[in-house]
Amino acid sequence: MIYITIIGLGAFFLPILYFLGVNIPFEKSPLLALVFGFVIIVVMPIAIYFNARKTFSTHGLIKERIIYEITDDKICQTGETFHSEMDWTKIYKIVEMKNWILIYHNRQIANTIPKESFGENLMEFRNLVRSKKIKAKLK
Repeated sequence: MIYITIIGLGAFFLPILYFLGVNIPFEKSPLLALVFGFVIIVVMPIAIYFNARKTFSTHGLIKERIIYEITDDKICQTGETFHSEMDWTKIYKIVEMKNWILIYHNRQIANTIPKESFGENLMEFRNLVRSKKIKAKLK
């Protein structure tokens, strides 16, 4: 995604420089490159947003209330229609954000837990994560 964004920014701004008088050679029309860049940096993110919104509103499992039980051995997730257990050794990394804790299974997939749901146990969770020697960005 980062490379596509860089290509899109280049395809968008190089024709603008060309139209401002900078001598940039184009094999095809600079207008075509401008449209291509616009599609990548504006249309694609909008399409991704609406697609994700549609998926969330139509997928029942995503909207279920999930209860997490975090122990020294594993993390258990229980929803209305499922139960899952994951050993600490299977966790890729844990990231603490302003309002969320993200528990990554791999580089792209994470469970999100609102920090407010930890209540007074947030410091205990941080200490548990540190004791497990998991890659973590905690406060």
